[in-house]
Amino acid sequence: MKTTFVGYDENNLPCFETVEDKKDDLLEEVVEIRREQTNPFYSKETCHNGGGYDQPSIEFEFNGIAGNLEDDSCGDYGSSYDIEWDHQYFHYDDIENEVEVDNTFTDTDFIKAFNKAYPNTPITPQPAVKPAKEKK
Repeated sequence: MKTTFVGYDENNLPCFETVEDKKDDLLEEVVEIRREQTNPFYSKETCHNGGGYDQPSIEFEFNGIAGNLEDDSCGDYGSSYDIEWDHQYFHYDDIENEVEVDNTFTDTDFIKAFNKAYPNTPITPQPAVKPAKEKK
């Protein structure tokens, strides 16, 4: 509970109001429930270029609602991942230098919390610009 000054009454006496504290929108966190590596060839030595890409399947929870992150990224070749939570969906793919984004998320509290927990697979409002690959 929090007591806040709201002004003066008709007798010029201070008036206060007691209300519940509002939570900071970043206090709510995404909690990881399960993580499974879906690439049987995953290797820290070859995760950027060589087939050992980190491709986790992650189950998480936010505000009591479960969600999923499926990461099919291919190291230096680009990122590809899907996020589902509370009937909302985000798809990102920039492999092969073409950027595809599909976003139905409207819950800004979730987006902020998710992006804080998983900065390498962010929910973005528009495609990130990826520099064109040089032709040899």
